[in-house]
Amino acid sequence: MNLNLTRQSLGGAFVLFTLLLGLFWVRHLCAPLPVEAAVLNPMPLGKLIDVAARGIEWVHSSASLVFVYMTAIRVTRLVVRNLVYQVRTHAFLPLMAVAGFGIFLRDGNTAAVIAVYLLVRGSDYFASTFRRRARAGDLFGGGLMFGLAPLFYAPAAICLIMVLVAMPIYKRNLRETALALVGALLPAFVWFYVVWALGVGFVWPDMGYVLPEMDIMRMVVAGLVAATMLASLVSFVRDARRIRTRAYRIHLYMICFMAVAFAGCRSVGDLPMVAVPVGVVAASWFSRHEGVVPTLAYVLILAAAIFVNIWEIYLNS
Repeated sequence: MNLNLTRQSLGGAFVLFTLLLGLFWVRHLCAPLPVEAAVLNPMPLGKLIDVAARGIEWVHSSASLVFVYMTAIRVTRLVVRNLVYQVRTHAFLPLMAVAGFGIFLRDGNTAAVIAVYLLVRGSDYFASTFRRRARAGDLFGGGLMFGLAPLFYAPAAICLIMVLVAMPIYKRNLRETALALVGALLPAFVWFYVVWALGVGFVWPDMGYVLPEMDIMRMVVAGLVAATMLASLVSFVRDARRIRTRAYRIHLYMICFMAVAFAGCRSVGDLPMVAVPVGVVAASWFSRHEGVVPTLAYVLILAAAIFVNIWEIYLNS
């Protein structure tokens, strides 16, 4: 395994990703974090998951881990296929785990993880259309993925904005934009029709905003990730002219995705929605710089997240 932790191979990064998820799952079993309003008031497809998992406590956690891996594979495909980074790095995988899939995992949050997977898959569809003609299937499929996500998890509704944001970034015309919008709106229209046909009412869940409840150790982890994000954004702006066009477009899309997803976060429990763009954007700084400082920053982020979870396991053992 390469001693440069920020330039690990895909296999090494996946092993680290798996170890982190294993630790986070143990912490989740020993010290589950409180359930929030978005989980207590699920959307229709999220409610189906709750019904299916009723009486079987481990189903939610197992399903969440499965979709976390599916999301990681899809993100890896997006990054590797499009040569997003200047040099080979898979640091985005552990960073994704720290940013949202692990330390901020909430009990029964399977619907949120499925929504994240759908958003990532839709983003991959949109990225595949750049500089390619007649990609109607990918445009419609990308819009459909974004349209399905809010039916699992209500806070994902704000990410529908990304359908309109993605079109100019990937240079799609008005007809193609309309096709993507049809795909995005189709799940909602089908849902409205089913609700009308059954004669049942639906009220959008009033989830409100919850102030983050983070102790000093979690604040340290969040601060380290935020500092890396800031360094990555500064580096992106400074080196924009030297980045390949496709990689530049995907970076720009992920930055917009991160901003929109953050706007939809009502509490710390919604951070899985921003885990993917945070991981992809933050890892770009490690791909442009090497040496003691990037390696130390990377190790500190991982060490802080590991320490927080081990400490919580110890306190609740």
